[in-house]
Amino acid sequence: MITVELQYGAVFGKGDGSDWFPWEITLDGAEEVAYLRTRKLWLDPNECPELEGVLAAAYDEIEEQELQILIECGDEYALECTGRVEMDPDELNDLVADRDPHALEFFGLTEADEDELEAWDAHDLDELPLRCDFEEGFEPYSPFDEGWQLVVQFPRPDEMEDAYLEEPEARETLTELLQAANGDYSVVDDYLSRCSGYLPWDSDLDLQTLALEIAASLGLTDYVFSHSNE
Repeated sequence: MITVELQYGAVFGKGDGSDWFPWEITLDGAEEVAYLRTRKLWLDPNECPELEGVLAAAYDEIEEQELQILIECGDEYALECTGRVEMDPDELNDLVADRDPHALEFFGLTEADEDELEAWDAHDLDELPLRCDFEEGFEPYSPFDEGWQLVVQFPRPDEMEDAYLEEPEARETLTELLQAANGDYSVVDDYLSRCSGYLPWDSDLDLQTLALEIAASLGLTDYVFSHSNE
């Protein structure tokens, strides 16, 4: 079991974006294995199918937290989406005037006579009901589904603090990949192509030369023969 960090940010209706904020999650089992493999191979974990469920679950948790914060801060759009806005008193007056059964029941006017109904005025209420409480079947929705966007992702390899590939790590990984290749070196070639961009700027390490050296030590003559002129 490992704890890893995600990052999330929001894009609002006018295109304004927030900073990135950290979010920790715990991985175990197949998800842990998949994540560690992306790190070993310097792959983008956001593109790993085995981790899609992790991102989806984290999205739901973050969305719930951020929506609650927005509500507590009185954000108008969040309040509107969740129905936490007061009903319009004129709208309520029209409903009562039309003898709307739900409005009459809600305000305890079912048994009221005509004079009482004519005199009733929502402006006289001590507190207007919230739309989510008054409207029958009201279904709140998230502002992140209607105009705003919430982005939840793993940091990409080039965004990690340790985004440099050193020789000991490269040697270990290439050894494992070559040993497991069984004649198919596509994963090795992909690793070499991708990771050449993650070497320190002052590094004189040649990954292809290192791979040939390791392959020769493992007796993989087919790899040495097919890649020695690259």
